Amino acid sequence: LTINSNFQTAIISKDNLTINNGNLDINSAGDGLKSDNGIITINDGIFSINSEKQGIQSHSSIIINNGDINIGNSSEGMEAEQIIINNGKIKIKSTDDGLNTSSNGGTDIKMIINGGIIEIDSQADGLDSNGDIELNGGKVIINGPTEKGNGAIDYDGIFKITLGEIIAFGSSSMSMNASSDSKQNSVLINLNSEQKSGTKFSLKDSAGNLVYEVSSTKSFSSIMFSADFLEKGDYIYELNGVNTGNFTISSTLTNVGNSRGMGRGPSPI
Repeated sequence: LTINSNFQTAIISKDNLTINNGNLDINSAGDGLKSDNGIITINDGIFSINSEKQGIQSHSSIIINNGDINIGNSSEGMEAEQIIINNGKIKIKSTDDGLNTSSNGGTDIKMIINGGIIEIDSQADGLDSNGDIELNGGKVIINGPTEKGNGAIDYDGIFKITLGEIIAFGSSSMSMNASSDSKQNSVLINLNSEQKSGTKFSLKDSAGNLVYEVSSTKSFSSIMFSADFLEKGDYIYELNGVNTGNFTISSTLTNVGNSRGMGRGPSPI
């Protein structure tokens, strides 16, 4: 099904919107999918969304249980009070935030990633929550903002990592690590200079064994990384094969260099 909406939102519901399967090709002058008062649930399907506003927007919640979702152009990829991703393959390119959770009158603002593969290319924040973020599984790849004023990750509450993998490239001026109540180790590296698009980041253990390697698709000055195989010990990091620095993981959060947030403590009980 192909939908070309030259005036407003392509698919809109006043209440809940549930898509169980199908193949949707959406080009919209407004939002791609929108619910004014209900929950948007995607159980499966193939989606290609290009929108001048939000790719998927709900004033309540967005729940992704599975599917192949490609938001090739948008102001914000997904926006809701709550975004819950359980599985699926998601690609987002946005001129603003990639995934954004903010209040529409509610107070339980959260972003929960339980599984799936999420790739974000954002000009503003990659993951942006006015509340909390949870990573309980899956894989997240962020090539975020290159200029000051935004970060690959931005949250007002906590960012708790229990399981899963995340690599986030962005600007060091607003970079943030996970929060201290995380169960899985993470490292935030802020570099002294901006690196070019395509720079290869390599992480090695103290014996020189390769632990992780990936190349950025945009320029960056900050790297945030977490994975279940990031154990306590000494590490070396390289940029394009050149030894750039080292660090020791002795606790859940490791910060190298300076940043705005560095990661926050647990929310008060």
